[in-house]
Amino acid sequence: MQGLPVGAGEGERDMATGRLSLERLKAIRKRQENPGWGWDYEPSIRAVRGEAPSLSYAVKLRARKIPGREIHLLSTGETAAALLGLYHPDVVGLQEQRALMPDDRPIRCTAFQVPLLVGCRR
Repeated sequence: MQGLPVGAGEGERDMATGRLSLERLKAIRKRQENPGWGWDYEPSIRAVRGEAPSLSYAVKLRARKIPGREIHLLSTGETAAALLGLYHPDVVGLQEQRALMPDDRPIRCTAFQVPLLVGCRR
């Protein structure tokens, strides 16, 4: 586990309004287009300098339960929740820093070989 305070890149936000730039929003949308649950998942915000908010405490975890990728967390609370989830035997994947899109996109659960999960659409 690696933790460090990080700062956001000034080019990511419109300094007059404080909103994300169109370029940044397009990058987030592209990362979240077809999210997986394992090594292929890409968080909308990575725990790296230039992406994480300036007041965050960024942590990157590598877990045997989800091989092949780092888990990007932005606070000590998120880190604690992720660790609890990773230790639970029924958890099969994490989608940290998931962007909620304004359009009606269902959360896809088709990657699992288990019965349909409550609240998910196929």
